[in-house]
Amino acid sequence: MADHHPPRPPRRPWHATTALDAFAITTWVLDPERLERALPAGFTAERFRVGGDEVALASVVSFLDRDFRFRGAPFVRLSGGQVNHRCYVRRHGVPGVWFVGTTLDHPLVRVARLAWSMPWHRERVRIDATWAEGRGSSMAVDVDGGWGALTIRLDGMLPPSRPSDGLWPATVTDPVHGWYRRRDGGVGRYSVWHPPLRGRLQPMAVRVARSQPFEDLGLVPLGQEAIAAAVVPTTTFDVHTPPRRC
Repeated sequence: MADHHPPRPPRRPWHATTALDAFAITTWVLDPERLERALPAGFTAERFRVGGDEVALASVVSFLDRDFRFRGAPFVRLSGGQVNHRCYVRRHGVPGVWFVGTTLDHPLVRVARLAWSMPWHRERVRIDATWAEGRGSSMAVDVDGGWGALTIRLDGMLPPSRPSDGLWPATVTDPVHGWYRRRDGGVGRYSVWHPPLRGRLQPMAVRVARSQPFEDLGLVPLGQEAIAAAVVPTTTFDVHTPPRRC
């Protein structure tokens, strides 16, 4: 599977840019056929080899937005916790992610819901991270809410839950295409760009990881443990807004 990272597209005034602090990817294995039953027509599950088995993957991606802003309005800025629940898919052969939904701890979640019909929810997001040289880092992520309840505890003092080599292809660390079920029933799409994360992510041990959205959809059975997690203290993203209909 090629890990070619695309060049940065031209940045437009209507695009957004943001710093993402305490960025973490916590990942579960899924049954590919079960995932595909939850996807719209035209989508297939991306297949991976984990422990000798062919599986699909789903991740909770958590971070703290810092100074999210549109390039044409740089003085209007958003900061707060955000959590994306995503699965790795292909649409007509193009790799990307299927967004189950997002929690955002900011009133501007209404823009995504109303203007772009995105499955975003306003809920309290708490992210506490400690960074240390070597194996001293730790992270706690908590979401209280009716849709996106989440508990994650990552520990850098313990051996990683799974070695990162071979588990973190660019389709997991650096996807640029995303799709989601619009609130009106259609399918939306958008894209992002960021410096490559593969090679920068620090693997960590998963002590606790539970995602209510994945469990409610039947993608991750209650009690199934996440297989791996990796973190980076900070990165930057371009978000190519606005999303479009497929």
